[in-house]
Amino acid sequence: MPAPYQSLHHMTGHHPVNSFASNTLPTRLLGIIAGLVLGMAPAFAQDRTLTIATDAAAVNHFPGPDGLIGTADDVVSADNSSVRGSEPNAAGSFGYNAFAFSDVADPAMPDGTNGITFVEGTVTIDEDVAANGGGALITALDITAGTEPFPGHGAYTSSITQVHSGSYDPGTGEFMLDASFSYTILGVTQPDRVAMSGQGFYRTADQYGTPTGDPYMDNVAIPLAQAAGSESVLYVEASGMLTNLGYPVAQALVALDNGAFMINPGLNDAWFYPPTAGQGFFVNVFPINGSMFLAWFTYDTERPPEDVTAILGEPGHRWVTALGPINGDTAVLDVYLTQGGVFDAEEPPAITDEEPVGTITIVWSGCNAAELSYDFLGLTGTIPIERVSPDNVSLCEAFLSAEPPVR
Repeated sequence: MPAPYQSLHHMTGHHPVNSFASNTLPTRLLGIIAGLVLGMAPAFAQDRTLTIATDAAAVNHFPGPDGLIGTADDVVSADNSSVRGSEPNAAGSFGYNAFAFSDVADPAMPDGTNGITFVEGTVTIDEDVAANGGGALITALDITAGTEPFPGHGAYTSSITQVHSGSYDPGTGEFMLDASFSYTILGVTQPDRVAMSGQGFYRTADQYGTPTGDPYMDNVAIPLAQAAGSESVLYVEASGMLTNLGYPVAQALVALDNGAFMINPGLNDAWFYPPTAGQGFFVNVFPINGSMFLAWFTYDTERPPEDVTAILGEPGHRWVTALGPINGDTAVLDVYLTQGGVFDAEEPPAITDEEPVGTITIVWSGCNAAELSYDFLGLTGTIPIERVSPDNVSLCEAFLSAEPPVR
């Protein structure tokens, strides 16, 4: 086969074009799935993703010396801060990062800091740790927007890339987190690491009436969640040191779970994009491991020459497999290639590459709708997908209505 047609050479001509009526997978592929899932299981937790709260009543509120937005010592101003010129809290965010760029303190900010960025995005927690304590409470933090801490800094985004260690005591709220993260400013991405300690509390709606003993959680965060109709609320306040940048940092956030769609086993099905019928996806959710497997049955990036033939199927056929964790309505999957092997034979064995070649991200908006984005082998794009048949939509809806939700 000419080299251009080996770009997705993990599978060639091994499925009929109209195979999407079936909900079964080849035995050999199931073995690959099982090996990947079992091998990756320790990395997945039972997570819940919450959105950093914003509220019109908090617009232009700086946290003041106590470091808490929505309390009596808030400094309310639409102007940039006095020491470093930090932008005001235009979105009314209940999340921020504050920095000590020098020894000059700013009375509008937490004690000892003089620059602040108000943030929006999501935070993901391990619900088992939230209830029982033990390891890291926070498993992911994705800042999708942050205001300028000083003029010329530029807006930025940031995400945790690895949690190294953590501890949490749900009784006292004490927690510690050591994590690596990356941040992007003006199109340039840089790594850093931070070890933070502080306190945090997580409560579900059925616990709102039981005091935590923390004044801010009981008098600000929980009432905010109740007013928003949130299913749960997280409050975290911590401080630490940025390893590479060398600045002390203070962080606080209130995050709400407003009942966003939760990935569940009712999504297990055949999915496709109707304009490209004849290719599509098999989705399998593994709720105990908190993971998802996907098989994409598709074609090469261009048609093979007419003189290229295949004994079984069609020479342009390809499949792509992917596996990764699920968080709320989103699955971020590593893409793997499998090569070798022949039809219904033990030898030569099919081999799945150990290193992924890219990612597939799927965001579900309902039981019959999702958006799939791919980035692998130089290919990028976004595809809206739906089920081949709606037969299992009711099953998905039943999982969503279960208590607690199955994810």
